[in-house]
Amino acid sequence: QDPYNRDLVCNLGLIYMQTGDTQEAVDLFVAYLAQAPEDAEVLGRLAEVQWQRQEREQARETAKRVLQLDPAHDRARTILQGAEPG
Repeated sequence: QDPYNRDLVCNLGLIYMQTGDTQEAVDLFVAYLAQAPEDAEVLGRLAEVQWQRQEREQARETAKRVLQLDPAHDRARTILQGAEPG
């Protein structure tokens, strides 16, 4: 397994989020982003899990970074508007 495979990271992180293992999701996304800090998709997933963990301010800051990299990122925009990403 390649721990830095973007699709694998996104899918595994989503599974962690769906099963309530949000700390594992955060750890996975942060480890990936250490290697690819400009990856808007994984940053967006991190913002989602931060929102899920009630870390609203962190989620908004992460969403701002996402939108700087990808202005069309819908989930990041939703977080900044204060709604539940989905």
